[in-house]
Amino acid sequence: MVDTIDFTGCSHINRDGFSRSVLEGFFGPAKLADLLVEVWLPYFECDGCGRWKYCGLADPEYDQRLDSSRNYRCGVARLALSHFLRTAFPALERSETTQRNGLLDAAYHFAQYVFRSEVNVGNFLSTEMVDYYGELSHLMASNLKGVRQHLGSFFAHMSGFPEFRLRERMLLVEGQVELRFVERLRSSGNWFPYDLHVVTYEGKSNRNSRLTLLVKRYEADGYDVFVQGDADGRDKSSICQQMSTQHGIASKRVFLFTRDFEHAVGPKLMAAGIARLLDLAVDHFEPISSALERGESIADVFSRWAVGQDFSENKVRLAESMAEVLFHANPVSAEPALSGTEIKDFVAFANGWRQHDTHTAEPLD
Repeated sequence: MVDTIDFTGCSHINRDGFSRSVLEGFFGPAKLADLLVEVWLPYFECDGCGRWKYCGLADPEYDQRLDSSRNYRCGVARLALSHFLRTAFPALERSETTQRNGLLDAAYHFAQYVFRSEVNVGNFLSTEMVDYYGELSHLMASNLKGVRQHLGSFFAHMSGFPEFRLRERMLLVEGQVELRFVERLRSSGNWFPYDLHVVTYEGKSNRNSRLTLLVKRYEADGYDVFVQGDADGRDKSSICQQMSTQHGIASKRVFLFTRDFEHAVGPKLMAAGIARLLDLAVDHFEPISSALERGESIADVFSRWAVGQDFSENKVRLAESMAEVLFHANPVSAEPALSGTEIKDFVAFANGWRQHDTHTAEPLD
């Protein structure tokens, strides 16, 4: 890593959050931090913060004898910004002017987030502050809105820097069946990552309306958006092309079951799910599985053992039952049951891997 970078042509946000000032010349991490601390962090007396009595980063020269010739800066925000710029310097070095400006904007929102968080926490720790507001003290919580906005803006500006690994994955699934299945298995930590977000766009009829809105919304919030759908026996490539054209979703971010979720899980998991849902004895598993392997329809097999119950009305409960079966297993022990199934490929897809027809995987870009 170089010691300094020529920031000529770059600019930074000013304290008002709107206007910008041009940077000129070479800066190292420490010199850049000193400049931005002066620009971004306001005058703030330490005893105005409810945390100053025990804060290890209070202004070292502050001793309650105010010196109007010297500005006080929040030590926590000052050090945090300095360290953030130090860790971000390699990315700044590799970036073009536009990207550098984006990263500097992220640094601004980071500094504001840290400073405002400190002030708000300090206010709630200060009996004097709560007493001062009196009957209006409940409005102190409204100040947290600004903290959230700065944090959201930080993630939005950092979305162009994958090396920081700040972008979270948003999986948009077709219906409640897939949603409940993923949500239950995500809680185990073995099948889906805890930080995988999952939302349903509520069926194929909403692919051209709700799906478009969800993709735009979550991408604007800084998520990496992935989509699951059912091909229902139609050509997958044409559906992927349609999603790319209408919604701007790259084909590698789309996973389509050849028919639907129920046919993707395979006969063994389906049989285990039916047996668990209907609370059948263990010896019922083999005949259910055999019937499914012979090609009998899932609805007919279900109805044979679930007398008087409609298959379509039990799809969500059945998905939860199959998830429960896998919840008490793990990907290794469940391998024989899932081998060659699309649900296995879907799990890999949702974990950040792209599956090919050869069942080899490569990391997503």
